[in-house]
Amino acid sequence: RAEHLVERLIESKTGRRVSYVRIAELPECWRNLGRETEVTEAHLANCDAHFRRFAAFMENRNRTALFLYEVTPEDAAAFVEHLRKALAASTSQYGVRLLSKAFSRFLPTGAENPFATFVGRRGKGRGATIHRKPFTPHELKALLDTARAYDKANDNDELRMYPLIVTAACS
Repeated sequence: RAEHLVERLIESKTGRRVSYVRIAELPECWRNLGRETEVTEAHLANCDAHFRRFAAFMENRNRTALFLYEVTPEDAAAFVEHLRKALAASTSQYGVRLLSKAFSRFLPTGAENPFATFVGRRGKGRGATIHRKPFTPHELKALLDTARAYDKANDNDELRMYPLIVTAACS
């Protein structure tokens, strides 16, 4: 068979036997990876949940796909859309990155990763993470001086701005 010859060629070139990972085996395969640093059980349980979510999605969308190499880019795109509707932006982005890494690791040599095109995209719409810059020391000093001057000018014991701004700056 042509597939058998290709597998033998890959094995002779890479020194590793070609293996095919089932979608349902993703959690177990991911847990058994060798790692430089130890990961917590909570992290692995989170990964398991993402992999099970993907397996359930594929069971409904494409029952004939049992192995990772059978997942099409269209399946991956539909799953990404499903994640973006069901989860927060950062959680869905984490799930896509996790699946992309897992597919890269467990797909046979030469198979295309259907999740590779989704990694690194940043959302600009609703729910996207907004990164704010902290005040510089000069800006913070100006803000505190202004609040202190406001409190002195408005001698109102019930509304003091300086303590509120100090508390906000420290939290």
